[in-house]
Amino acid sequence: VNVPFWSDGAQKQRWAALPADRSRFGFNRDDPWKVPKGAVFVKHFELELRPGDPTSVRRIETRVLRRTATGIWGATYRWNALGTEAELVPPEGADEDIPITENGVAGVQNWRYPGQFECLACHTAQAGYILGFNTAQLNRASAVVGRGNQLTWLATNGWLNVSRLSPNLLPALSQPDDERVSLTHRVRSQLAANCAMCHRANGDTWHRWDARPHLQLIETALVDTLIDPLGFVQWRVGIGYNQGEPSQLVKRLDWSLNEPIMPPIGNRKMNPILLPLVERWSRSEAPYIELYEQWRVNHFGNWATSDEDSGPEADPDGDGLSNEAEWLLGEDPQNPETTWHIQLKATAVGAMVLQFPRKAGVGFEAQSTSDLRSPNWQPVDCPENRPWFSAQDEVASIPLSANRTNSAFFRVRIYPQ
Repeated sequence: VNVPFWSDGAQKQRWAALPADRSRFGFNRDDPWKVPKGAVFVKHFELELRPGDPTSVRRIETRVLRRTATGIWGATYRWNALGTEAELVPPEGADEDIPITENGVAGVQNWRYPGQFECLACHTAQAGYILGFNTAQLNRASAVVGRGNQLTWLATNGWLNVSRLSPNLLPALSQPDDERVSLTHRVRSQLAANCAMCHRANGDTWHRWDARPHLQLIETALVDTLIDPLGFVQWRVGIGYNQGEPSQLVKRLDWSLNEPIMPPIGNRKMNPILLPLVERWSRSEAPYIELYEQWRVNHFGNWATSDEDSGPEADPDGDGLSNEAEWLLGEDPQNPETTWHIQLKATAVGAMVLQFPRKAGVGFEAQSTSDLRSPNWQPVDCPENRPWFSAQDEVASIPLSANRTNSAFFRVRIYPQ
């Protein structure tokens, strides 16, 4: 997977099996895949007894999940110290102190073996029952040599209810240390992997915020802006930001603050990846993200009660960019002299590329159609056009097919993260 769920430092291996009738997984771009009855998932958990020393790995636990006609069935197996035998954990679960030597100091790590009901707390119907087996997590190169992209392999080998798809056009979660990607997207990738099973629409904790990665930031409740009746920004709100104090999000991740810790099940060791990332984001990006309503008031004033001029689809200066695009690009919606342009250029070898400025933290998708009278705009299928939120301003170069025999027209869709 692109971003593993934090499991107290454990390394994990995963397997999946289709049912005997070869029913397939129901593919979906953004929502959980439909898992056929009888599908089985197996996951091994292993710990380094001397952290940083791969020769000290010990298998700790194996979990099994099976999709049933009414939901899921789960079992946890506990391995002995020699790794030669595993026994079924009782329904109430179990705890064990695992001997750990870190930096030469002997100690223990308390490990929780979840009971059957604990499994059901996260593996819910709203989350699709199986976590991590979805498009944004599996859109990556396979660890098996020769398989290529995992989604392509699953589609072409009969695992999905679609036989063809293009990974270039599908979302993927970002690695926490990939500094090429915006900090906001990296934080949201971590939250999607560690929190979205509960923090989602119709989930048990939906009343607070939504961690699903395909939503726009304004839809998550991570940040928001309160504007008073006179049109002035009162304060930045949302669980991702709290002026002068740790945000609610940080409080749920930092054990030193004596707040209720999330996730509440099977979490005995602080996440050293997510917490620093969220702390950095809460200080450096969350306070300065300008949401659309804030931008709208800044440019049109609090009298802009109609969408005729100030709505996201309006184009009051007639420069061909909607207000939403002007907001994302940092342009003036009442000045037709826009600084953002698309260019079609020939390369040294005679190929054509579509070039445009790619602003940091903003999504861009180049699209084409062969007929402007009845346009059918489709994304240009290439790695350079993948869903991507850059950490820095850059120039995007989208290579165009050299095999076109008909006229083609191009445009760029601009969207927020």
